[in-house]
Amino acid sequence: MNPYLDTSALVPLLVCEASSPLCRRLGESATASLRHGLRGRGAVHCAGPVSVADAELAAATGDRELLTAWRREGLSIVGTGA
Repeated sequence: MNPYLDTSALVPLLVCEASSPLCRRLGESATASLRHGLRGRGAVHCAGPVSVADAELAAATGDRELLTAWRREGLSIVGTGA
């Protein structure tokens, strides 16, 4: 038996216009990652919390470069490393 999952209902949730506020915010988050010299996985981990930042968010990691980038972006941070 091969299960089939109809994902057509999800497509409108995943696709948005490049000029939409969401795409603009994600682009700004990616730019923040580049501004701090992060690449690859570090850039992705930086962009996520930056794109949803609010007063109740605290970002946590053991990566010192990522902590520094988040601090410079004004996020509340929690270091989990030594």
